[in-house]
Amino acid sequence: MSVAQGRLKATVMDADQIRRSLSRIAHEIVERNRGVEDVVLVGVLSKGDVLAQRLAAILTMLEGKDVEYGRLDVTKHRDDLHLRPPDGHRPASALPEIGGRVVVLIDDVYTTGATANAAASALRKEGARTVEVVTLARTIRIR
Repeated sequence: MSVAQGRLKATVMDADQIRRSLSRIAHEIVERNRGVEDVVLVGVLSKGDVLAQRLAAILTMLEGKDVEYGRLDVTKHRDDLHLRPPDGHRPASALPEIGGRVVVLIDDVYTTGATANAAASALRKEGARTVEVVTLARTIRIR
């Protein structure tokens, strides 16, 4: 929930919309990768990791095979670290084995792409064959 000055800023998707979106995303992942054999999910802390866990459960149910998932704290991988020093309150990254695998990177919102780029770079350094980015929403600015 986004809260500013004690008030809810906006509700973009309700629980049913999120559930349906995750179901559609799961089907797209299966179709794009012809199954889930080489797929691993990595959620960006702090909301993408929860979505990765939910998506892994859906994929496991669809395909009948366990889909591994993990979490990545992108803070130390970003090039704007000097603008946002780590606060020390986030859990540590916990990545499954990703070497040579397709990594589906999951986050709640895509704004500028800085987080996705930093995370994808970190995952490629860990040996990911490919990094696919999935988000539930994208913010746009109209000037």
